[in-house]
Amino acid sequence: MSEAARSDAEAFMAYDMPSVWREILDTVSEGKDICDSAPSEDEFWEYCDTAELTYRQASRRIGEISRGLQGVYSSKRYRLGNILLYLPSKMKDAAVYLRKQDLRHAAQLALNRAKILYEKFIDKIR
Repeated sequence: MSEAARSDAEAFMAYDMPSVWREILDTVSEGKDICDSAPSEDEFWEYCDTAELTYRQASRRIGEISRGLQGVYSSKRYRLGNILLYLPSKMKDAAVYLRKQDLRHAAQLALNRAKILYEKFIDKIR
């Protein structure tokens, strides 16, 4: 976010609207004039504009970040890193599983996962 948007967002988040509206309703229900701390109509619309601007800037930034991440995920380096780290991570998972379960359960799990990988591989070839 830009610095201006960040300061607007902080001002937006710092404004305690529920307490202001509670004070307005209490004042009106008692028949008194609205107190000075209540927001004017201009302040209310400025608050709404600031909220909308902050939302738009944040959603635009989220879209930029998402597109950037998609670029990273589709890069050759990222894919190569995943391929190189696949086997060590699976070996670590197997060691942790073997500590918690017996060998028969570990072998059954390995066979099931191998079948799933084989089926995915066959589907990609077709």
